[in-house]
Amino acid sequence: MSKVLEQIEIASGYYSPGIYSNLLTFFGNLGTCSDPASVSFIPLAPRPPGGLLFAVGILPPAVNVTGRLLDRTTSIPITGVPLSPAAPKEGETAAKDSSTSDGGKQAAIHRAARAALLIAFRRVMGRDPTLDELLYAHAIGYLETRYGMGWHGPMQGSNNWGAVHCPAHAQNGPNCISYQDSDSAGKPFKVSFKKYATAEDGAADLIHNIFVQRETAKGLAEGGSIMKASYIMRRQKYYGGYCPKAVAKYGAAAGGVRSFQHPDKDDGAKACAEEAISAHANLVHSLENDVAGANGDSYITGLGTYEDAANFYASTFGTEGAIGGAVGADSVSSGDWNDLGSKNADKALTEQGKLQESPLLSSKLGKALLAAQLDQVKRTKDAIDKMRRCPPLAMRINPASFSVKGEKIVNDGNWGRNGPIIEYWGDNQDKISGSGKIGGFYAIDTANANGPGITRWARNFSASWQNFQALYLLYRSNGALFLKDDFSLVGSVYIYYDSAIYIGSFDSFNMTEDANTPFTVEYSFEFTVRAAFLLDQNFSYA
Repeated sequence: MSKVLEQIEIASGYYSPGIYSNLLTFFGNLGTCSDPASVSFIPLAPRPPGGLLFAVGILPPAVNVTGRLLDRTTSIPITGVPLSPAAPKEGETAAKDSSTSDGGKQAAIHRAARAALLIAFRRVMGRDPTLDELLYAHAIGYLETRYGMGWHGPMQGSNNWGAVHCPAHAQNGPNCISYQDSDSAGKPFKVSFKKYATAEDGAADLIHNIFVQRETAKGLAEGGSIMKASYIMRRQKYYGGYCPKAVAKYGAAAGGVRSFQHPDKDDGAKACAEEAISAHANLVHSLENDVAGANGDSYITGLGTYEDAANFYASTFGTEGAIGGAVGADSVSSGDWNDLGSKNADKALTEQGKLQESPLLSSKLGKALLAAQLDQVKRTKDAIDKMRRCPPLAMRINPASFSVKGEKIVNDGNWGRNGPIIEYWGDNQDKISGSGKIGGFYAIDTANANGPGITRWARNFSASWQNFQALYLLYRSNGALFLKDDFSLVGSVYIYYDSAIYIGSFDSFNMTEDANTPFTVEYSFEFTVRAAFLLDQNFSYA
């Protein structure tokens, strides 16, 4: 059980309510949307977290879709964090344990970043990352901005993980901050960088830049290497890099914009490209080792060689390569969807007409029923996978009261000569009663540093209210998975507190506001426990 405890404590975080509205399904009468003004405010926590971790999470229905069957024999990881393969594949190298270096400080940073990267990758790509993709995103996020924590001055708290610039037409927009950057020759210049409401938003844009705008995943696929990925990243204009050796040999022009824009123009540009890409890949390789060691991954992607990367890129993309990634055959850009939709609708009506007056077991009808069944299976599987990826929510302030009550099952309906005959039939399910108060509604308006501060009208933009909204969405889901036509499966909610995990469901959840304390709310809940586990901890004694 110590592994479960470690998973929960690593994956738990102060996630925004948008994460849960995207990954959970609800009855049709619950609508969620983000406040468009949220990007203009910086939420503040009323006080630093401390004490025991109180976290609430979701366990999806204990089923796995196999073919057209629901297999209930599967077990599901409690946090949805993918486990590493047992051994490295060909071309990959075993990771070294770096979790205790630097007193474990950097390892803790890498572990904390993993949950945000997983959420971001699934949000952007609609699937789980491979370990090679996840490690590469880790390395780029740390290399660029130390997961958004390496900024100084006005960029502090911007949640910009990838040093992402604002587009030219929005340099002075409300979501942009003027800052200093440097070009591939090391020359400083002023530019506006993006700012994001949450760390997950910043990580999502990093993922988008790496894997959507650029085809970096091709360099990390089967037989891939870090050198291939970094080669793609530079050729598709993500980074310029520095090449002091090439500049010393071929002159300053070798390291300028010309090498970045036209890396095959001459010997100087080629030498600069090789030096910059090799340096970038070696640094990523070193960072991946630190990340993998911190997160317990069994291997890291192989470094590869520059020659192999150059040949791979030339055979895949051509000499200069494409910028921005290819458009897939099923992309909206590849055809007229309105026209295609009309044709498919006409075809469907024609096929439907053929089924009239036909026997129930006709081949056409059988295919239609099979297609509907497969569609239901796919939607069920997708919904279960989304719920499995839902991270545990950590409350910024723990409940003020938390009690677990047990009771006996009693039968006193029979009477004897001396009164009722009381019979005890074992234990009933335990009940948890909890109540608490969230922190004050603090937020800063980026256009007005003096406001709003603590206020009720802007509570949507406060960290405490967002934390409470996320808890409310977990209650509303209550572990149930709803699909169209009222088809549903039932999972569970779990509460983690004081080294114990309680699995069950909410019975009730109430919120009250008091005029005497206008900048906060109180809540209470009742929870029925179906199973409880006391998790092991590692204790050390002096």
